[in-house]
Amino acid sequence: MQAFFITFNFMFRRKLLRFVLNVFPPLFFNRIILKKVSEDYTEFKVVLRKSILNMNFHKTIFGGTIFSAFDPYFPTMYYNIFQQKNRKLEIWLKSANIKYERPANTDLHITFTVSTEDIIEAENALNKTLLKHNSRIVEYTVAPSFISKNKSGFHQWMIEFEKAPANISKFCEDLDKNLQKFNSDYKSKRFKNITMKRLEIIVAKEKLFFDWLKFKKNSLTEVKSAE
Repeated sequence: MQAFFITFNFMFRRKLLRFVLNVFPPLFFNRIILKKVSEDYTEFKVVLRKSILNMNFHKTIFGGTIFSAFDPYFPTMYYNIFQQKNRKLEIWLKSANIKYERPANTDLHITFTVSTEDIIEAENALNKTLLKHNSRIVEYTVAPSFISKNKSGFHQWMIEFEKAPANISKFCEDLDKNLQKFNSDYKSKRFKNITMKRLEIIVAKEKLFFDWLKFKKNSLTEVKSAE
């Protein structure tokens, strides 16, 4: 799918993205509809229609349907944001935590937003840490692990280094400190590890991202040939 999108202009890509997500069976049959995609992919507007297909015995929207409406959009947004920066990443929603305030008796309107400042701050923090440790990267991706009942949340980074730091633990510590310097919201969440603990880094093997994209491209070619 990634290789297919690259060949189109941004406007067509956004329309195609909406179409693909809206006909995707788990979303379609739950009546979860992506209504709007901003030009830079930092805002998605979603409507969850109340329907006989997603109502429970109390004639309100089934909680699992509401949960499903929060699953695919943030990874999709981050993927497209970084693709525009020529960073082709694999992004997953690692975990989620939801609290229901009251029954959903009507349609639900949900707005997903990603701050461009947060993206810039993350890249600035990474670049500063790389400079200090005389390191270079090929690609990276970040996945959130949300706060749960028994543990704090954290960010998990997967980085493929062109030149790895001598001490990955110290690199991880410095990256966490630099993120706090550049991002006050991240700093407040890191206060005494109450809501968020220090980030984790997984060092990716050489050409991991390239091999994954090659695999996805070959898979797409096989599907198109079968058609």
